[in-house]
Amino acid sequence: MQEKISSVTLVPIEKAALYMLLLQLESRTSNKLLTIPIASLDSILSSIYIGWRGGELILETNEFGIVNLPDFCSRLSELHSLKIASQKLVDITRQHIKS
Repeated sequence: MQEKISSVTLVPIEKAALYMLLLQLESRTSNKLLTIPIASLDSILSSIYIGWRGGELILETNEFGIVNLPDFCSRLSELHSLKIASQKLVDITRQHIKS
């Protein structure tokens, strides 16, 4: 199934396939901005769509809208870091309540 947005065709991509694509691109370009922990993809709860616009790879999710690949990776890393920090805060609060 393809989705057409602003004359850009986006197709769904599985998280595992996206992760493998990012690994390939990072190794070929040495662009560390494309390096993400695989667990960070669990932060995306919606479907992920991928496509080309103006010679640039773009992705669309409910969380970020349509963004280019470096922006996607940056936002994903930030979202993942916030979720980790939030979980740590919850754990600390639970420990404090127990004591």
